[in-house]
Amino acid sequence: MTTIRSTAAWSLGALLAAAGGGVAAGALTAYLQGELSANWNTIANSGAAWTLVAAAVAGLLARQRTTAAAVGLLVLVGEVLGYYAYVMHVEHLGVLRAEEALWTVAAVWIGPVAGLAAFAVRWGSARDRIVALLAFCGLLGGEGTYLAHLAGVPRAGVVEVALAVAGGIVAFVAVPASWGWRLGAALAGSAVAAGVYLAYAQPLIA
Repeated sequence: MTTIRSTAAWSLGALLAAAGGGVAAGALTAYLQGELSANWNTIANSGAAWTLVAAAVAGLLARQRTTAAAVGLLVLVGEVLGYYAYVMHVEHLGVLRAEEALWTVAAVWIGPVAGLAAFAVRWGSARDRIVALLAFCGLLGGEGTYLAHLAGVPRAGVVEVALAVAGGIVAFVAVPASWGWRLGAALAGSAVAAGVYLAYAQPLIA
Protein backbone atom coordinates (compact mmCIF):
# COMPACT_ATOMS: atom_id res chain seq x y z
CA MET A 1 0.00 0.00 0.00
CA THR A 2 2.82 2.40 0.86
CA THR A 3 4.52 1.67 -2.46
CA ILE A 4 1.31 2.35 -4.39
CA ARG A 5 0.77 5.63 -2.57
CA SER A 6 4.35 6.76 -3.08
CA THR A 7 4.16 5.91 -6.77
CA ALA A 8 0.90 7.83 -7.14
CA ALA A 9 2.35 10.82 -5.28
CA TRP A 10 5.45 10.75 -7.49
CA SER A 11 3.32 10.61 -10.63
CA LEU A 12 1.15 13.51 -9.48
CA GLY A 13 4.24 15.54 -8.65
CA ALA A 14 5.72 14.72 -12.04
CA LEU A 15 2.57 15.92 -13.81
CA LEU A 16 2.45 19.16 -11.86
CA ALA A 17 6.14 19.79 -12.51
CA ALA A 18 5.65 19.00 -16.20
CA ALA A 19 2.82 21.48 -16.59
CA GLY A 20 4.64 24.29 -14.82
CA GLY A 21 7.96 23.54 -16.44
CA GLY A 22 6.40 23.47 -19.89
CA VAL A 23 4.83 26.90 -19.49
CA ALA A 24 8.11 28.31 -18.17
CA ALA A 25 10.08 26.75 -21.02
CA GLY A 26 7.69 28.15 -23.61
CA ALA A 27 7.95 31.64 -22.15
CA LEU A 28 11.74 31.33 -22.08
CA THR A 29 11.89 30.38 -25.76
CA ALA A 30 9.73 33.40 -26.63
CA TYR A 31 12.10 35.63 -24.66
CA LEU A 32 15.22 34.13 -26.27
CA GLN A 33 13.68 34.48 -29.71
CA GLY A 34 13.74 38.23 -29.20
CA GLU A 35 17.21 38.32 -27.66
CA LEU A 36 19.24 36.11 -29.98
CA SER A 37 20.40 37.07 -33.46
CA ALA A 38 18.50 36.05 -36.57
CA ASN A 39 21.00 33.24 -37.17
CA TRP A 40 20.22 31.56 -33.84
CA ASN A 41 16.82 32.61 -32.53
CA THR A 42 15.15 29.89 -34.59
CA ILE A 43 16.88 27.22 -32.50
CA ALA A 44 15.62 28.80 -29.29
CA ASN A 45 12.06 28.55 -30.58
CA SER A 46 11.80 25.46 -32.72
CA GLY A 47 9.63 22.38 -32.81
CA ALA A 48 12.65 20.16 -32.29
CA ALA A 49 13.81 22.14 -29.26
CA TRP A 50 10.35 22.05 -27.69
CA THR A 51 10.03 18.31 -28.33
CA LEU A 52 13.47 17.50 -26.95
CA VAL A 53 12.73 19.51 -23.81
CA ALA A 54 9.48 17.57 -23.37
CA ALA A 55 11.35 14.31 -23.86
CA ALA A 56 14.08 15.27 -21.41
CA VAL A 57 11.54 16.14 -18.71
CA ALA A 58 9.62 12.90 -19.31
CA GLY A 59 12.80 10.87 -19.15
CA LEU A 60 13.78 12.59 -15.91
CA LEU A 61 10.45 12.45 -14.09
CA ALA A 62 8.46 9.49 -15.39
CA ARG A 63 8.76 6.01 -13.92
CA GLN A 64 5.85 4.50 -15.84
CA ARG A 65 4.89 4.60 -19.51
CA THR A 66 1.54 6.24 -18.87
CA THR A 67 3.19 8.94 -16.78
CA ALA A 68 5.84 9.47 -19.45
CA ALA A 69 3.18 10.00 -22.11
CA ALA A 70 1.26 12.40 -19.86
CA VAL A 71 4.40 14.34 -18.94
CA GLY A 72 5.38 14.70 -22.59
CA LEU A 73 1.89 15.96 -23.39
CA LEU A 74 1.80 18.47 -20.54
CA VAL A 75 5.27 19.84 -21.21
CA LEU A 76 4.73 20.33 -24.92
CA VAL A 77 1.25 21.83 -24.57
CA GLY A 78 2.61 23.98 -21.74
CA GLU A 79 5.40 25.22 -23.99
CA VAL A 80 2.87 26.31 -26.60
CA LEU A 81 0.74 28.07 -23.98
CA GLY A 82 3.75 29.71 -22.33
CA TYR A 83 5.15 30.91 -25.64
CA TYR A 84 1.95 32.54 -26.85
CA ALA A 85 1.11 33.94 -23.42
CA TYR A 86 4.52 35.65 -23.30
CA VAL A 87 4.18 36.99 -26.83
CA MET A 88 0.70 38.39 -26.20
CA HIS A 89 0.90 39.59 -22.60
CA VAL A 90 4.56 40.54 -22.16
CA GLU A 91 5.61 41.63 -25.65
CA HIS A 92 2.05 42.75 -26.51
CA LEU A 93 2.22 41.35 -30.00
CA GLY A 94 -0.59 39.88 -32.02
CA VAL A 95 -0.64 36.19 -32.89
CA LEU A 96 -2.35 34.19 -35.57
CA ARG A 97 -4.99 31.99 -33.96
CA ALA A 98 -4.64 29.45 -36.77
CA GLU A 99 -0.92 29.16 -36.02
CA GLU A 100 -1.55 28.78 -32.29
CA ALA A 101 -4.17 26.10 -32.96
CA LEU A 102 -1.81 24.28 -35.33
CA TRP A 103 0.99 24.00 -32.77
CA THR A 104 -1.45 23.08 -30.00
CA VAL A 105 -2.84 20.19 -32.05
CA ALA A 106 0.70 19.11 -32.92
CA ALA A 107 1.66 19.21 -29.24
CA VAL A 108 -1.32 17.05 -28.25
CA TRP A 109 -0.14 14.10 -30.32
CA ILE A 110 3.63 14.66 -30.48
CA GLY A 111 3.97 15.20 -26.72
CA PRO A 112 2.89 11.70 -25.67
CA VAL A 113 5.02 10.11 -28.40
CA ALA A 114 8.05 12.09 -27.23
CA GLY A 115 7.36 11.04 -23.64
CA LEU A 116 7.13 7.38 -24.56
CA ALA A 117 10.32 7.60 -26.62
CA ALA A 118 12.10 9.19 -23.67
CA PHE A 119 10.85 6.39 -21.44
CA ALA A 120 12.28 3.89 -23.93
CA VAL A 121 15.65 5.65 -23.86
CA ARG A 122 15.86 5.46 -20.07
CA TRP A 123 14.01 2.27 -19.20
CA GLY A 124 13.56 0.31 -22.42
CA SER A 125 15.48 -2.56 -23.96
CA ALA A 126 18.50 -1.93 -26.17
CA ARG A 127 16.40 -2.22 -29.33
CA ASP A 128 13.78 0.21 -27.99
CA ARG A 129 16.51 2.60 -26.89
CA ILE A 130 18.28 2.78 -30.23
CA VAL A 131 15.05 3.27 -32.16
CA ALA A 132 14.02 6.12 -29.85
CA LEU A 133 17.46 7.76 -29.91
CA LEU A 134 17.73 7.69 -33.69
CA ALA A 135 14.17 8.99 -33.99
CA PHE A 136 15.17 11.99 -31.86
CA CYS A 137 18.23 12.46 -34.09
CA GLY A 138 15.96 12.30 -37.12
CA LEU A 139 13.74 15.01 -35.64
CA LEU A 140 16.72 17.29 -35.14
CA GLY A 141 18.25 16.46 -38.53
CA GLY A 142 15.01 16.99 -40.42
CA GLU A 143 14.44 20.39 -38.88
CA GLY A 144 18.08 21.35 -39.40
CA THR A 145 17.91 20.41 -43.07
CA TYR A 146 14.82 22.53 -43.49
CA LEU A 147 16.46 25.50 -41.76
CA ALA A 148 19.57 25.23 -43.91
CA HIS A 149 17.84 24.48 -47.20
CA LEU A 150 14.58 26.42 -47.19
CA ALA A 151 14.31 28.73 -44.19
CA GLY A 152 17.37 30.86 -44.86
CA VAL A 153 19.12 30.23 -41.53
CA PRO A 154 21.98 27.95 -42.60
CA ARG A 155 24.11 28.38 -39.48
CA ALA A 156 21.41 27.11 -37.16
CA GLY A 157 20.50 24.39 -39.63
CA VAL A 158 24.07 23.14 -39.95
CA VAL A 159 24.43 23.01 -36.16
CA GLU A 160 21.25 20.95 -35.82
CA VAL A 161 22.27 18.56 -38.60
CA ALA A 162 25.76 18.17 -37.10
CA LEU A 163 24.30 17.39 -33.67
CA ALA A 164 21.89 14.90 -35.21
CA VAL A 165 24.64 13.11 -37.13
CA ALA A 166 26.99 13.03 -34.14
CA GLY A 167 24.24 11.78 -31.83
CA GLY A 168 23.17 9.17 -34.35
CA ILE A 169 26.69 7.83 -34.72
CA VAL A 170 27.17 7.60 -30.96
CA ALA A 171 23.84 5.81 -30.50
CA PHE A 172 24.48 3.47 -33.43
CA VAL A 173 27.86 2.44 -32.04
CA ALA A 174 27.23 2.53 -28.28
CA VAL A 175 23.81 0.93 -27.84
CA PRO A 176 24.25 -2.87 -27.65
CA ALA A 177 21.44 -3.76 -30.04
CA SER A 178 21.69 -6.31 -32.82
CA TRP A 179 22.84 -5.11 -36.22
CA GLY A 180 19.37 -5.71 -37.61
CA TRP A 181 17.83 -3.39 -35.03
CA ARG A 182 20.57 -0.82 -35.56
CA LEU A 183 19.89 -0.71 -39.29
CA GLY A 184 16.14 -0.64 -38.71
CA ALA A 185 16.55 2.21 -36.25
CA ALA A 186 18.69 4.11 -38.76
CA LEU A 187 15.94 3.74 -41.35
CA ALA A 188 13.34 4.86 -38.81
CA GLY A 189 15.42 7.92 -37.94
CA SER A 190 15.80 8.75 -41.63
CA ALA A 191 12.04 8.43 -42.09
CA VAL A 192 11.45 10.79 -39.16
CA ALA A 193 13.91 13.28 -40.65
CA ALA A 194 12.16 13.16 -44.03
CA GLY A 195 8.74 13.54 -42.41
CA VAL A 196 9.82 16.52 -40.34
CA TYR A 197 11.41 18.21 -43.35
CA LEU A 198 8.29 17.74 -45.47
CA ALA A 199 6.01 18.90 -42.64
CA TYR A 200 8.00 22.10 -42.19
CA ALA A 201 8.01 22.69 -45.93
CA GLN A 202 4.22 23.04 -45.93
CA PRO A 203 3.08 26.65 -46.45
CA LEU A 204 0.91 26.68 -43.30
CA ILE A 205 3.93 25.91 -41.11
CA ALA A 206 6.58 27.82 -43.04
